[in-house]
Amino acid sequence: AYEAVLAGGVEDPTVLASLDRIFLSLDRHAELAGILARELAIRAESDVEGRCTLLQRLGELKTDKLADDAAAIELFRQALDLDPGSGEANAYLGSALASQSKWDEAIMHFEAALAAKGIPHVYLPFEGEDHGFRQAANIVRSAQAELAFYGGIFGFVPADDLPPLPWR
Repeated sequence: AYEAVLAGGVEDPTVLASLDRIFLSLDRHAELAGILARELAIRAESDVEGRCTLLQRLGELKTDKLADDAAAIELFRQALDLDPGSGEANAYLGSALASQSKWDEAIMHFEAALAAKGIPHVYLPFEGEDHGFRQAANIVRSAQAELAFYGGIFGFVPADDLPPLPWR
């Protein structure tokens, strides 16, 4: 029955919301993407929060269930155009960019997500290192930074004289 409703080009927000829930519960991801796109098309331009939520849901669906990272990235960027301070959109975009090994841009969005949520954080890049450290100086610096970070978060002063952290 719902397929017949869809064929008729539904534009009613209540009907679309019901179809949204139906397709979500049935794991019919492609159809759900179409419903979310229709919901977005009829959502008022002035409803920034509602549009951001739909863009984020559609982007999540594209990346998690439909394996369309490029479309997801574009949707998350659109959400950030509407609300540049959105922690959720920045986190989603960071994750999608990381999945494509776009590390510098992903890091920027992860940091923006943390900042938007008021989460204290530190980012220390180590040139020439990948996952895991190989250079002795970087191993020492990362251990020092970890101890200083814990001290800053849990409110204690480490006994060692440690280099300062670039808190954000």
